[in-house]
Amino acid sequence: MAYTYGRASAQDAQEPPIVKELQAVFTAVPADDLLAALIGKTRRGPKGHPVEVLWRCFLTRYYMGLPSIASLIRTLDDNPFIARACGIESADWRPSQPTFSRFFARLARPKMVVVVKNVMREMVRECYRTLPHFGKVVAIDSTDIKAWSNKAKKPFTDPDAAWAVKSTSGTLKKFWLGYKAHLMVDAAYELPVALNVT
Repeated sequence: MAYTYGRASAQDAQEPPIVKELQAVFTAVPADDLLAALIGKTRRGPKGHPVEVLWRCFLTRYYMGLPSIASLIRTLDDNPFIARACGIESADWRPSQPTFSRFFARLARPKMVVVVKNVMREMVRECYRTLPHFGKVVAIDSTDIKAWSNKAKKPFTDPDAAWAVKSTSGTLKKFWLGYKAHLMVDAAYELPVALNVT
């Protein structure tokens, strides 16, 4: 760990720009309905990490382009400023890898995916309201996403993945196990308008 949360040198150091960027992201993403759905009407079992903290860690991972939960944990451990921006006040209180995995898997559940997509839809509506000519010129494309799974292994770890094929140059064909992401992007602002995964 590069810093200790209670160490004076870390507290006295100047806050890096990434903290303000993350705080702006947390403020801009309209996640109230999502957080309410994650909390639910009742809580059962021992009190764990607040969903707001886990959600901020989720946003941080993708905003910073961190490739894995392990890299997110390293970032939180190495930079207490980022950890505090996410709501983590001490190294001992940082969520564990299984906690993050369960939370991210929960966001991927079919019922929750609808609520997550509503967050993106609201952000797109805000772009239409505030950015001149947003959505006037769009680009549409798709890309394959490989599943980190083995179809021959039982039980199959990713039952939603399927074999797909597309033609490449000449008569060659490309096969892969996984998904396809279809994306519509505003060509001027380079911001997503719509996303669908098949």
